[in-house]
Amino acid sequence: MKRPSIILTSKFSIPSQGKFSKYLGYMARKEALEKQDYLTDEQKKELKALNYEIRKVEIKTLQTKTYYSSNQDSEDPLQKDAEKILHAKSWSELADQDFEKYLGYMARIGALAKVEHRTSKEEQELQRVTKASQELGEFHPTKDKLLLGVYTSDMDQVHLGDLQHIRDKLNSAQKHGSVMWQDVVSFDNVFLVKHKILNQETGKLDETLLRKATASMMEVMENEMDPPLYRPYWTASIHRNTDNVHIHIAIVEEENHRPIIERTNKFDEVVSQPRGKRTQKTIDHMKSKFANTLFDTSELTKQISIHRDAVRQGVKTSLQENLNDKQLQKQLNEIMAMLPSNRQSWNYAFLEKFDKKTKKKLDHFTNELLKNNQDWKEYQELVISYQKNREELYGKSKRDNKDYAQNKIEDMKRRNGNAVLHVLAGLDKNANKYRKKLFADAYLKDTVPTENYIQSVLRELDRQVKYKQTHPKVAYIKKIKSSKKKKLKSLNLSQPLYTHASIGKLRKRLALQSKRELALAKSFTSKTKKEALREYEKMQAKEARSSENLGF
Repeated sequence: MKRPSIILTSKFSIPSQGKFSKYLGYMARKEALEKQDYLTDEQKKELKALNYEIRKVEIKTLQTKTYYSSNQDSEDPLQKDAEKILHAKSWSELADQDFEKYLGYMARIGALAKVEHRTSKEEQELQRVTKASQELGEFHPTKDKLLLGVYTSDMDQVHLGDLQHIRDKLNSAQKHGSVMWQDVVSFDNVFLVKHKILNQETGKLDETLLRKATASMMEVMENEMDPPLYRPYWTASIHRNTDNVHIHIAIVEEENHRPIIERTNKFDEVVSQPRGKRTQKTIDHMKSKFANTLFDTSELTKQISIHRDAVRQGVKTSLQENLNDKQLQKQLNEIMAMLPSNRQSWNYAFLEKFDKKTKKKLDHFTNELLKNNQDWKEYQELVISYQKNREELYGKSKRDNKDYAQNKIEDMKRRNGNAVLHVLAGLDKNANKYRKKLFADAYLKDTVPTENYIQSVLRELDRQVKYKQTHPKVAYIKKIKSSKKKKLKSLNLSQPLYTHASIGKLRKRLALQSKRELALAKSFTSKTKKEALREYEKMQAKEARSSENLGF
């Protein structure tokens, strides 16, 4: 399996009753005691009490879950590395006491970094405090105390003095019940070098581009969460202390706006907590947005769109230009014979759901039409190229619905199939257009053999063209259409009931028309005028019955 070049690994922490920092403090003290080779009786009691307090906090106040994208291979070395990085403690999670130490280390590192000619003692101290700080976090301050690779939602550059402000924002959010979502974006360094994001010789990293990609990804998360995040704040830091460049990201809301849910923990106790889980769809969109920001694929997707539309138009053009081809007519007749009588069901979605056999025949037919279509060949090459880019970024997906190229080809089948059905429906409709006006007993599809249907349609359309040019009835229909509008315009149709006088005028104007001509005239009038005509017919029928009763 092709290994991914970018991995997004995620988890979220859910605080309750402001005990998040206390929990971290317990954990830090426990780790310190467990590192010692020998414990006094008093320290053993302290460790036992700590384990008891940690268990209470875990049950009542903190639940932490980690979610991984299902299309990632947990055996992949980059994935394993990403999971280790995610579970390592970041500076935003430090207990208050450790954070004070950390700030002290950073301040001392900054001071020593300014010294141009350090003594051996100062060099040893720098190494010591640097190692101590790296156990808690991994920042490199410059001489002016600028922290390299650190940025937030409101700062492109972070100085040492800004850390307390960031820490306060995160703590305040958690005190107000916010979930803390944490992500690690890990890269294959070879991939970064290949795309000129990392300079292999100088080690320089395009941090501006990484900041832009991070902000785009956080925007997707903010908008796709349900409900959207409330005044989100995030901080990120680029780390290079492993074989792979990676970015730590932590994001919180100003106060919790997640719905409160109840769940049973591992101790079978029901606890209430904010819902912090992100859907796989949201995580996929976050990864996609991050990658698309790093590697601009807009031109490639634009070309895919252009060729997609050209292919669909090519199907329609090829079909219309080759309608007289006998082999094509034979295939069309087979398809037409299988289509339902209701023309509204002539669409690919209907066949896909209810008639797989006809869909398969339609796919084969469209493939034949596109056999020599250059746009179709280029379209397939473009989507395969895009697919390779995606696999290079994310690895090959185990989920069928994430196969980009296959999905695009299937989408094109639907578009092509609908293009053919649209042309067939248009031919069928036009072939029956004048048959309906001339009161034919049935639709053409019901009166001709299925094996000759398309030929019959073409003959009917050809006959209509000639009939329209030569037959006087067609001219007469046009004449009625234009003249009846003028004649019936003078009727006072605003009255709900028509007077004998108005009906009499109408009777004189229509006296010479046969029943057939009257029906034709009705077909070209508005609904209101048709009501007047029907009223006139009723009065004629009533008078006829009266005459019969009187013996006339």
